[in-house]
Amino acid sequence: MKGNHIGVGWNRYDPADWAAVSQQVFDGLPAHKSRHDLSGLRGYRGGLIYFVDCGEYTKIGFTSGHVHLRLANLATANPYPMSLWALVRGNWRSERSFHQQLKHLSHRKEWFRLTTEARAELAEQIRGKGGEVYD
Repeated sequence: MKGNHIGVGWNRYDPADWAAVSQQVFDGLPAHKSRHDLSGLRGYRGGLIYFVDCGEYTKIGFTSGHVHLRLANLATANPYPMSLWALVRGNWRSERSFHQQLKHLSHRKEWFRLTTEARAELAEQIRGKGGEVYD
C-alpha cells in the first residue's frame, strides 16, 4: 500500500487498496458503534469533520484523507474504547468553527464534554449540513 500512516498523505492510498485498508482499520477498532457504512465516502478527496466519542468526551477533528485511517490512528493512540458519533464534510475552518461554538464545553484542545442539549443541537446542525449522526 502507498501512503504514510503517520498522518500525511492518507489521501494517496490507491483505490484498489481501499478494501484492504478499511478491513485493517475496522479490525482494529472497538466493535460497538464503530462499523458504519462509510462506502459513500470512498474516493471523496475533500475534508471531513469527525466527531468521536470516548467515554464522557467527544473529539472534534478534521482530516483531508480517509476517515477510516484517521480513526485507526486515534484508536491506536488511545487505550479507551472509541466510537464514531458523526461525520460532516468541511475544512479546517469549519472544524475551528465547531471548536469556537463549543469552547465553553472544552476539556482539552480538541476534546469536549458535551451536554445532552449541546449534542442535540450539534446533531441538528450536522444533519442540516448534510452530515451523518450515528446514534
